[in-house]
Amino acid sequence: MANSEGYSIYLMIELAKVHGVISKELEYDLAWDKGIELSNDFRGSKFNDSNKSEYECIEEFLTTPYTTFKVN
Repeated sequence: MANSEGYSIYLMIELAKVHGVISKELEYDLAWDKGIELSNDFRGSKFNDSNKSEYECIEEFLTTPYTTFKVN
């Protein structure tokens, strides 16, 4: 795994916790697995826009009401 991929997953986990997509109390190894799932969904979505920052794109992905998640 490339370092940037690890950072992307970490960023996804932290922002998902902030927005209530992943529980803040979830064990880290389980949160990591959910972060990978969310990151995979994000990468294949319309929100993955190379003209914006990754942070901004992930926030839009996590806060759009019409986004559905495979994880709780």
